[in-house]
Amino acid sequence: MSPIRLLNFLIVFLAVLILNPQVSAITGEKAQTLARDAVSLNPELSRQAVGELRSMEAEGLKTLFEVYAAEIKNHFDGRDSANWEQISAALDAVAMQKNAFASGLYWYTDFEKAKQAAQREHKPILSLRLLGNLNEELSCANSRFFRAVLYPNAKISKILRAGFVLHWQSVRPAPRITIDFGDGRKIERTVTGNSIHYLLNSDGELLDALPGLYSPAAFSDWLSDGAQIFQKYNELSDSLRPDFLRQYHRLSHERIEQRWRENLAQVDAQTAGKLTADKTADLSAQNLVSVSAARAANNAFGKKIVEFPSVRETALPSTEKLLALEKETDVGDWQKIAALHSNDSQLDANSLVLMRLQTGLDKANFARLISNFENYLALDTIRNEYVYRSKLHEWLAVSTVNHLNQFNDRVYASLFLTPKSDAWLGLYSPDVYAALDGNGIK
Repeated sequence: MSPIRLLNFLIVFLAVLILNPQVSAITGEKAQTLARDAVSLNPELSRQAVGELRSMEAEGLKTLFEVYAAEIKNHFDGRDSANWEQISAALDAVAMQKNAFASGLYWYTDFEKAKQAAQREHKPILSLRLLGNLNEELSCANSRFFRAVLYPNAKISKILRAGFVLHWQSVRPAPRITIDFGDGRKIERTVTGNSIHYLLNSDGELLDALPGLYSPAAFSDWLSDGAQIFQKYNELSDSLRPDFLRQYHRLSHERIEQRWRENLAQVDAQTAGKLTADKTADLSAQNLVSVSAARAANNAFGKKIVEFPSVRETALPSTEKLLALEKETDVGDWQKIAALHSNDSQLDANSLVLMRLQTGLDKANFARLISNFENYLALDTIRNEYVYRSKLHEWLAVSTVNHLNQFNDRVYASLFLTPKSDAWLGLYSPDVYAALDGNGIK
């Protein structure tokens, strides 16, 4: 903030205090009273207090964290207070996210309110689409992993709180399966389902998308790039914005092909050698946002926007190369490529504490669990990046998205292979005999 703007802010702030010095104190006292009522054992009092804190948006959640800072710290240290269950429930209800104590993030579930907040704060929107609800324990597996390894991550949480307005929307309920051992023991899990993060401008227009689970390092990089895309997009005139996005996605698509080819050459030179590559410019060191903005600006030269048919109406030239790479990259190669990116999948201290609290494992078993999970995380990241995200870049490079929900339907139908038309998400087929009345359908 410039010295002049800071001085103006202080003058206005002091004027408010002079005219009514008790305003801030009264507001703070009311919020703290609501925070105490939110954990009351009286269900109606708690419900009303949570509702009022929720209506205060991020400030309401902030008050809960301030009032119960000691209890939250004790929980991280494994020493729960007697009313921790009520405190945790209040935090989740105001934040609209399960395990909100670990992330401190406030999520909108009303898209119009999210847009209003984004316009008011001049921020992009990060909109999550998932199966189930983010504030419930048994949402889809990927969204649970987001809550464990992405949102609590100290760096990511800070970026999200400072730079984004957060919103989530359920696509459909997450299917669950219960295994009953008949002796009182049960295992309950979700099956199938996927999640996707959308980067939107303040008006809800789609800028970029990240499908599935990514490592903390990759997710953090994507958020940083997203902030630049949002800024550059807003700086351009309305006539230039569509071409800016198409060029960004075209270049991103090409760079994925380049990185994938390079990774495959590192782990399987013989297979990589069978795939011919054109003599194209090295994109690895280029800032895609800057390059895209420059290309979009050049399109306006002579007061005329140049239409690129290859960008607007046809598949990208490198799409065929990506399909060839996907065909030639087998399971063993995927695992070796994932190993190249293993450092990006290391979890931070906050995530490790949360996962330790959830699992209750001893030190040795927990170490094995984390090692296995970080390997899985690295593999999922590069698969999502090279296979799923490349397809998203192709779609976004050749057409403009006017309706996010319709685009999301396409993602779930064609990318995640869980279309709305399949009520059973591929888990049931009438052609399979189960030797059960009604084929086990209830």
